[in-house]
Amino acid sequence: MVPTPMLGPLLAAVLAASQPPFSIAIPGLNAVRLEQGEGDLYSNLLSEKLIERGAKVISPRDMGAVLGLERQRQLLHPDGCNESCTAELAAALGVDSLLVGDIGRPGRRYTMTFKLLSSKDAAVLAVYSASDIEVDDMPHAIDRAAYELLRQVAAIRSDLDLGPAPVKSAAPPAVQASGGNRLRRLSLAPAIVGAGAVVFGGVFLGLSRVQLGNLRMATTEPEAIAARDTGSGMQTAGWVAVAVGATAAMIAVVMYFLGGSP
Repeated sequence: MVPTPMLGPLLAAVLAASQPPFSIAIPGLNAVRLEQGEGDLYSNLLSEKLIERGAKVISPRDMGAVLGLERQRQLLHPDGCNESCTAELAAALGVDSLLVGDIGRPGRRYTMTFKLLSSKDAAVLAVYSASDIEVDDMPHAIDRAAYELLRQVAAIRSDLDLGPAPVKSAAPPAVQASGGNRLRRLSLAPAIVGAGAVVFGGVFLGLSRVQLGNLRMATTEPEAIAARDTGSGMQTAGWVAVAVGATAAMIAVVMYFLGGSP
């Protein structure tokens, strides 16, 4: 015989196993200022996340197959579904609840609001809303919405295996590599300095050649000494400038290739 203390947990496990999964119908989310097809994309993603967390979901496409498009249009009146149509729609689909809500983009970021309505009396079973969501964060936000809605339902249902709470993933490699891209952009500065120094050095080397001609044409010793000293100084400045330009160019090349590496 099974010991009496074990009967309680065993009976609870049997009842949980025999209980049908919590079912949700999603007639279609209200898309506010979204691109064409964007509302359907997020509606399908929400359905997938709810299924992953233990719920049974009837999508708008499934509803059309069950009810027929004309009957679906009659039930989903533009003014909204009141208690009577909620009950009628739920009864026709055989579900525990209806999920209604909207996803919008009033500005540059997204907002979302969802409600789970009971199929018995249209009572609100769960509510979730979020705002100021970046477009890249929408998959995570949809996953969080599915988790939070079912977490509220789990207080009255024991058959939902929610799994761990969604955790926002780390920044993608493209974002992490933005520092490298910045280094590549900064390589333009030493490249410009290097080019300027080379041009400056070339000008002084050319002027030193002029002084060499003056040295050869000098008729007095002071003229020869002046031409020699001036030409020597210009030649030194020219070679120094060329060396600085070459060094800056090498630094620019290194920065450019380092900025492009992962």
